[in-house]
Amino acid sequence: MRCFILSDDRAWVTLFSDASQITPIHADPREIEPTEEDILFDLREEAWDMDLYQKFYSPVFLSAVIGTLAEHSAPPHLVRINGWDGMLAKPAIEASGRKEIKEKASEIMAMIGKKVEWVEDVPGMVSARVLAMIINEASMAEQEAVSDVSSIDIAMKLGTNYPYGPFEWGARIGMHKIETLLQKLSLTDVRYHSQIKPTIRP
Repeated sequence: MRCFILSDDRAWVTLFSDASQITPIHADPREIEPTEEDILFDLREEAWDMDLYQKFYSPVFLSAVIGTLAEHSAPPHLVRINGWDGMLAKPAIEASGRKEIKEKASEIMAMIGKKVEWVEDVPGMVSARVLAMIINEASMAEQEAVSDVSSIDIAMKLGTNYPYGPFEWGARIGMHKIETLLQKLSLTDVRYHSQIKPTIRP
């Protein structure tokens, strides 16, 4: 069994830092010709490369926080994971997938030292929704002159023991990703209406 990795950066190294039974192969998607046992981790953000995924029989893990399996009519062996910056280093990885693939996917994740936390196939999963809302509220507070960016970050880290403040999280993840998620969530829930200023997008 080979484990192919597609990634635009070095984020995949973090995911496989505790792997003992799998050797990842950083690959070019144009050169992949999988066997029945091979697996794929596509860590390119929201790639949804269906032609490639259809070549695989074993689970395909895709970093897709915003798009859902249902809306992309994804094949049954495709598993969404939360690959936003900072999430792949955690011992548990948020994932969405069909019932029939969960056991196999969990076994593969265990081989790289990760536990799977299965969540609903919804935009933002759980962690990203929470982070997006926190960052959105912090942006609103800054715009209303409640406090400045640095002070809000410090207050959240000291007051809630978060590893990063909301603006630090936003910078790590990418404010454009946060805003895209908020825009999508706000289509069905006005609480997620984006308050992020255009000036702080990359």
